[in-house]
Amino acid sequence: VSAAEGLGVRRKSFDHVLDSAKQVLAGRLEPHEQALFERTLQDAATLKEGPDFCFLYNDLHHGNFVVGEDYRLTGVFDFGDVAWGDRAAEFRRPKEGEARLFEALCSAYEAFTKRPVDKDKARLLAWMDGFYDRAESLEKPESFQYRHAKGCLQRYAHEMGLS
Repeated sequence: VSAAEGLGVRRKSFDHVLDSAKQVLAGRLEPHEQALFERTLQDAATLKEGPDFCFLYNDLHHGNFVVGEDYRLTGVFDFGDVAWGDRAAEFRRPKEGEARLFEALCSAYEAFTKRPVDKDKARLLAWMDGFYDRAESLEKPESFQYRHAKGCLQRYAHEMGLS
């Protein structure tokens, strides 16, 4: 982490994410989103980042993988979002995409590094990102960011039995 800081790599922090979303989204959420948002606020109140900080690729999702004809990973690209921060933050993007990918990446990471992934924290960070993205794109309902955030939040609410 200190080497990354020395190179100007920023810290991925979640301190501001819900504060800005709270103000923008007040009174503008659908019932399932509101239920999930209240749960997110409750869980976030107990969130403790670290102490397991590490270098983060910070954009881990299937759109940045190169897969060969044999379906094996042959490459990763798009290093524009590198950061350092809580290890669980690395796994929030796969959680946004697909449960099987999230589970596969967490399992592969744990097998390779012998370090556990805090899946509950990764889930919470994914929810926080979803609400942040929803707030950021509220005035652009035609945008990919808006539609993606809405879809993720709907799926998360369903997974938690809130819809």
